[in-house]
Amino acid sequence: MLQDAYPNPSSSVVNIPYQLKNNFGGGTLIITDMNGRVIKRLPTENRAGQFIFNTDDMAPGQYLYHLQSQNERSAARKFVVK
Repeated sequence: MLQDAYPNPSSSVVNIPYQLKNNFGGGTLIITDMNGRVIKRLPTENRAGQFIFNTDDMAPGQYLYHLQSQNERSAARKFVVK
């Protein structure tokens, strides 16, 4: 489903490739800080693709991300902003 974010660590832009399972339905990429506060919510637009977003507005540190749908949640992964 979710692949590793790159570049990691990042100083300006993060790419997160994804491919949804057939039963996953639409979903949202949710990015949280290490305290669990939601930083970004990005909706999926296709069954496969990649999220590309700017990290200039994010404080340096570690962040977690996962895909969430109505009935399923992917395992969380981590990336670092410099």
